[in-house]
Amino acid sequence: MNIPASLTAPAPLPDPGEPNDDIAQVKPGQLFELGESPLTTTTKPNGRIGATLDAAEDPRDVYRIWVPAHKIVRVAVTAGGRAAARIWGPQTVSVTSESNAERRRDLRGQSIQALKKGFAAYVEVLLTGRSTDASYVLTVKAAKR
Repeated sequence: MNIPASLTAPAPLPDPGEPNDDIAQVKPGQLFELGESPLTTTTKPNGRIGATLDAAEDPRDVYRIWVPAHKIVRVAVTAGGRAAARIWGPQTVSVTSESNAERRRDLRGQSIQALKKGFAAYVEVLLTGRSTDASYVLTVKAAKR
């Protein structure tokens, strides 16, 4: 270990919301009583967050979002191709252990739409290809179309 180099190295980027590796860690009433605050809400339909991933210790991040009635929510991630984002529906129990039938029901891709009622959904950010780490910015936007 090089202590002088460690003391002068830049601090790592903050990684908010940890632990947030699966639904049970962010959904209220699961692992934590309050879960994690949602990234978007009824009064704040758009959101943005920056964080990091590491293949060995933090290979995915999961965020709870609100999908407003009569809107389409889209997600995008900026990470130089090292990470991707996808939305999971409101019935999702786990992004890591669902059966094939549950995945077909829950995995929505990069957009999800609410009809007459809004609902909570989940965004998973994960490493792509052979990436071993990534710093990313996740953007969530709600629109009429």
